[in-house]
Amino acid sequence: MLAEEKTSKKLYAIKMLKKQYIVEKDEVHSMMSEKSVFLTVSSINHPFLVNLHSCFSSASRIYFVMEYAQGGDLIYHVRQNNFTHSRAKFYLCEVLLALEYLHKKNIIYRDLKLDNILLTVDGHIKITDYGLCKENMDVSTTTTTFCGTPEFMAPELLKGHPYTRAVDWWTFGILTYEMLVRGAPFKGSDDEELFRNIIESQPFYPQHMGREAIQLTSLLLMKDPRKRLGASQADAQEVKSHAYFKNVDWQAMLEKRVPVPYVPKFVSIFFFFYIIL
Repeated sequence: MLAEEKTSKKLYAIKMLKKQYIVEKDEVHSMMSEKSVFLTVSSINHPFLVNLHSCFSSASRIYFVMEYAQGGDLIYHVRQNNFTHSRAKFYLCEVLLALEYLHKKNIIYRDLKLDNILLTVDGHIKITDYGLCKENMDVSTTTTTFCGTPEFMAPELLKGHPYTRAVDWWTFGILTYEMLVRGAPFKGSDDEELFRNIIESQPFYPQHMGREAIQLTSLLLMKDPRKRLGASQADAQEVKSHAYFKNVDWQAMLEKRVPVPYVPKFVSIFFFFYIIL
């Protein structure tokens, strides 16, 4: 649902949750955690994470009023013929900075995928949907919840092993591959075959990815989470230090001083129902 603030005319997205559904599905803790993550992200108005404008409730529903990124999601943009490696690298840098912030706050994201990365009208990314985030996860803390999007799930999660926030670096590796190759590294006719391939097989890396991109992706997609790039105490800094990112000015990227490679040419507001705040 889309809303327009009366005074500023600014557009906001609204996520609506039914209280009865939350209780019936035992999602109260998850909903409270999502709100907590929103507040953490919004406390600094993070440039690459969707921020919360406000939260309110009625007798039967809970509403999150969020930033609206109307440039479309990356799954749309990656499928277009004009999606280049330079664009992919730019977006990966911004995603990496968003993950770095979450991890510094001891939050794992667990649902990184093209669908959850939106473009703003000025061409920057915004990661959305904190429903699978988990708090209080430092570098060594483990959890066992089976969750995520099948083609992005890490091997240790599929095996039922306790896992760390290294699962986010696995999904970052899948994301890197999908942006550069425009296809999935692991496939299957059903979830069973897909999961078997994730656990047992190795991706095919086409040469057009480039040597450094192949090396980066293969290190992110290490089956053993202890050997995975980003799994050490250094976390995101280890990934940022890889040769693929050698010419990146991270502070300029964080401050959005690096020119965007693409500005969306459409506005998707016609998909939404309007209310006035």
